[in-house]
Amino acid sequence: MARRCSCRFGCFEDCCIDQALSYPVMSCINNAFPPKQVEIDGNLVINKCFYKIEGLSHRCMVENSGDFLNAVPVTEIHWKTTYKNFFCYFCNVENKTHTILPKTNFKQKVLPWNLIVFCKDFINPDYFPSFHRFISILKEMNCRINLLPHSSSKKCEARKPEVKVCNTTGLWKKEDADIKRACERINPGRLPVIEGTGNNRKIYKNTFCQMCNPVNKEPEDIIKTCEKAKVKVQKYAEESCEKLPNVQMSSNYKNIFCERCNGYAIRNDKKNRGFSSFATAHASSS
Repeated sequence: MARRCSCRFGCFEDCCIDQALSYPVMSCINNAFPPKQVEIDGNLVINKCFYKIEGLSHRCMVENSGDFLNAVPVTEIHWKTTYKNFFCYFCNVENKTHTILPKTNFKQKVLPWNLIVFCKDFINPDYFPSFHRFISILKEMNCRINLLPHSSSKKCEARKPEVKVCNTTGLWKKEDADIKRACERINPGRLPVIEGTGNNRKIYKNTFCQMCNPVNKEPEDIIKTCEKAKVKVQKYAEESCEKLPNVQMSSNYKNIFCERCNGYAIRNDKKNRGFSSFATAHASSS
């Protein structure tokens, strides 16, 4: 059964399309100290401020800072949402009264990531007057410092998208501005990547990038019905496959629901941790 999409600020993969388009605030970072932005195999963090607050917004977005408050991500336990640093957390906190600080206890709800330090010689942190000074000495002694992501933090996609813009095939006959915007503007992590089908095995940034990069398929080769023997599906998928119009996309199926009921989307599920986000997205945009 497909789950509902999420409009929560820190949503990932299951975001509703409007939410994913309106707030491109997610990025992927590695476990270096300070962390660096990567495309895959890292952790998802919120890296910008929803509210522009003087003194916080700029510090939230500072890159490659060795300062502890700037460089160490924090994870909000309840929603399992990670922020790039303390400042990104504070400028994005929202409650019913729209105040900056939450009503709940900060120490119980938000935890900074730990550090792992590798040095040739033992250095006793008790001898240093401040954490900043301790970090400075570690760097001077060429110690290796890594971040240890919190167990509740979310991993980035492990597969690198090959197609991130529309019409790389040159075969998109009827351009759609909304599909193009969704493909190119939604940043990684907000929707799952998707693999091509049939005669194409490229990996697309999201389902919209798949839709706007069609391959050359003749109409008679398009699969327009559900083969019930292949996979058990909900009635809505079978009806949607047959009743909804042909959506030109990079596959040999009439539309995404025909993919679903013929079993291909199920195979993609296992790689993407869920079909619901792009099924819901397509339904809402049709």
